Amino acid sequence: MKKFFRMISVLLCALMLCSVGIGAFADTRYEHFDSVFAIGDSNSMGFGLPGYKQYDSVRPYLHGVPGSYVRLTAEALGIPLDKCNTMTYPALRAKDALYYLGGDVSMEGDAFFDIYSRDWTNALIYDNGPEQNNFINQLSAEDGGRKLVLIFAGPSDVVFSAAKLTLYSGSYSSKLAAVNAMLFQTLKNYNEFLTVFPKLLAQIRDLNPGCEIV
Repeated sequence: MKKFFRMISVLLCALMLCSVGIGAFADTRYEHFDSVFAIGDSNSMGFGLPGYKQYDSVRPYLHGVPGSYVRLTAEALGIPLDKCNTMTYPALRAKDALYYLGGDVSMEGDAFFDIYSRDWTNALIYDNGPEQNNFINQLSAEDGGRKLVLIFAGPSDVVFSAAKLTLYSGSYSSKLAAVNAMLFQTLKNYNEFLTVFPKLLAQIRDLNPGCEIV
């Protein structure tokens, strides 16, 4: 069942990225980038790869688990690991990323955030620094250098969060009721994603106008 939802998540993510106008940057000279900043969920962290740990305040994989897309991208571009930073955590949504980057978004009444913010206390908050601005500092332009920003968003925003609040919650009298609830929640999440994702892109541009976003 989880493999099925992961497959559906990837397909929905591709559809959503098309709907919000994200295109390929085939003409970009990626070899000129000197740092990488990645935003995403467990899939972008390297879920299932050796060395992956779901939550760990020590965060030995701060620059990406070996074999993860983030790490492979940095290696292919010849970018040192100390210039490869990640804000990638299990179940992280575009909405959560916007929140932790200081964007204009409210988490009041967000049941999914209430669930995972407790898990992130020793991981996401830890990495964000004592003044809660470490991610903002990492994303900001450094010495006029060019930063490549990788965003893996969609699956947790739309599918996984809907499943967590419905199918996996155990609060419905039957599987059919849970599936119906998930379908409605998925549509609600999708519409919210279409609103939040452009705001995340704008916030990243405000923090680093010269970056390239993929």
